[in-house]
Amino acid sequence: MNTQLKSLARIFLSACLFLSAGLSTYAQHDHPAAQTQATVYACPMHPEVTSDKPGTCSKCGMALVAKPAQKGDHQHGSPHGGQVVTAGNHHVEMVMKGDAVHFYLLDGQEKTEPNKNVTGVAMFQFADGKTANIEMKASGDDHFEVVPTNAGDFTVIVTFNKGTEKISARLTSGARGAAPTKKPVQHDGHDHQH
Repeated sequence: MNTQLKSLARIFLSACLFLSAGLSTYAQHDHPAAQTQATVYACPMHPEVTSDKPGTCSKCGMALVAKPAQKGDHQHGSPHGGQVVTAGNHHVEMVMKGDAVHFYLLDGQEKTEPNKNVTGVAMFQFADGKTANIEMKASGDDHFEVVPTNAGDFTVIVTFNKGTEKISARLTSGARGAAPTKKPVQHDGHDHQH
């Protein structure tokens, strides 16, 4: 039964991601240096899993999503000091502050958009395999805040609902919550000052 429950959860998450993210997750906007080439299909949760045709991820079974390949990467600014990714005609910026994660919706020129009449959800997959869907709470007048349920590293797909427009992006936390470890002092029987 546990295997069936996991399979159903995986199918449900895949369907939610496909319906909410659509193909806009990897849609590109105009940048002078960007030139579109052949379409590549990638897993939203495992971007290293790619194909030249539609299919499913070999790691998690999720549907692969079309992602136009680009010749040469372009750089994003970071108006709030976080990680910025392309999301259709927009950008999304993720800023980590303590236990909270802040998300900013940016326009095509990376200017912060107000959060009035915008809602959103953050779908987390943590390094330990656990998942969580958390409604994003408006904070101030220009961003959203989420406090993840797990202190581990994560991949998150955020989806903003702005009127009839859905704007989705995939981001990763990188190393998170790792406390520096002290090496134990080895005692050799001598009275050294360390």
